[in-house]
Amino acid sequence: MKQPLDFKDYREVLWDYIDHQSKGAKLRLSAIMGCQPGYLSQILAGTANLSAEQAEKLAGHLGWDAAGAGRVWASMML
Repeated sequence: MKQPLDFKDYREVLWDYIDHQSKGAKLRLSAIMGCQPGYLSQILAGTANLSAEQAEKLAGHLGWDAAGAGRVWASMML
């Protein structure tokens, strides 16, 4: 898995995670982020956005340090 600064957009992070997981990755990812799978599909399609809480949960799951990940997430969401 890449590190926070390797990505330009948080959707890239989501797709990278999904691409490196086995079948059912979207379902697991939605559970990690605390959202419905349909909402995750909207996020991936660009019609919805991550909340700060969902971004924090994902960063924690990926093992990213909170301070560094927070700066990256904030810049991606502008």
